[in-house]
Amino acid sequence: MNKLIDILVKYRWIFFTLSLALIAFMFTGFKHFKFDTSPRIYFEEGFKPYEDFLDMEDTYGRDFKVFFMMSATQGDMFEPDHLRALKDLTDTSWKLPFVQRVDSLSNFQFTHSEDDELIVDDLLPDDVLDNPQLLDERKHFALTSEETVSRLISKDGRHAAVILSLYMTGEEAQGKDAQEMMDDVYALEERLKAQYPGIDMAVTGNLASTYHNVKVAESDIELMVPVMFGLMFLFLGILLRSISSVFIALIIAIFASVGSLGMGAWLGITYSMLAINALIIGITVAVAHCIHIFTQMFHELKTKPKMEALSESLKINLFAVTMTSLTTVIGFLSLNTNDLPPAVALGNAAAIATALAWLFSLTMLPALVSIMPFKAHKTSEFFIERQNDWDIAGNI
Repeated sequence: MNKLIDILVKYRWIFFTLSLALIAFMFTGFKHFKFDTSPRIYFEEGFKPYEDFLDMEDTYGRDFKVFFMMSATQGDMFEPDHLRALKDLTDTSWKLPFVQRVDSLSNFQFTHSEDDELIVDDLLPDDVLDNPQLLDERKHFALTSEETVSRLISKDGRHAAVILSLYMTGEEAQGKDAQEMMDDVYALEERLKAQYPGIDMAVTGNLASTYHNVKVAESDIELMVPVMFGLMFLFLGILLRSISSVFIALIIAIFASVGSLGMGAWLGITYSMLAINALIIGITVAVAHCIHIFTQMFHELKTKPKMEALSESLKINLFAVTMTSLTTVIGFLSLNTNDLPPAVALGNAAAIATALAWLFSLTMLPALVSIMPFKAHKTSEFFIERQNDWDIAGNI
């Protein structure tokens, strides 16, 4: 074990170069990166109900919908102004991309006879809205017909639905065009709510679900991950009182966590909202390893030169860091027994991140320490005491 540490420290730049080559290889894996935000990611191939569903889609086509719900804040949806809002939404929805069909009370095909002539017309055309008697007749039909009640209008008449049937592939549903289409949908919702203050609106549907999953992922990457990074390394800097240790921990954490995503992409892992948390796991494990190594190194710096102090710290911590990483990897790989594909992907990606955090802590850290300034300080004593307490508690 001691000979291995001596080799890692002595030939640190060779191992550092090899680590950079590995990182470069992993980063090229991002050309294969797949991120699936659809609910389908939660079903594995071979699951019979899901396979039957796919067979049905192959026969009849895929079904993507956007569902508008319009609600009257006062009265019901059969107020003329509310119906004009419904008609406006129905007519404008036809102009949205991918829209194949729009169903609402406004364009529901109403069949009736006049003078022995069969007439098919929209249920609520403009001339009906200006005729109270005719409007009452159409309202009665809408609230008593099995074709409209609880589908296009609620039983109490306060809520009306507009259903957009879309024609798109699964790839298009997660693509940029679908995202822009949903942006248009929400812009339309905001315009109608401002133009018709007597109504309230809500949007749902499987395409809306996919849209918001993408938005949440983008928000986490743009805001939550940087904030988490910032707070983690801020506290690390305060506790260790060393800018050099924070910088090195940051480099190792980035390479371990982001590299795991690239390696996972090479291995064909499809990431989801659950599996992408491997990024956070990789950061956490890498920082934990660095804290153990640097804490002991600061203590050794009181009596030894920098590289000897690092070598001694690695010799003391190698077994603990290795066993921690090994058991963590085994724990994450056990998720392969799970029936949920995103959980399996999370386990594999997190196992890769944990292994990379261990590897880079031994191969990149010595080289980076050799070129960064370090000096001993009293903070290390606090961590060593706490670390011994934690080890005793863990053994108990």
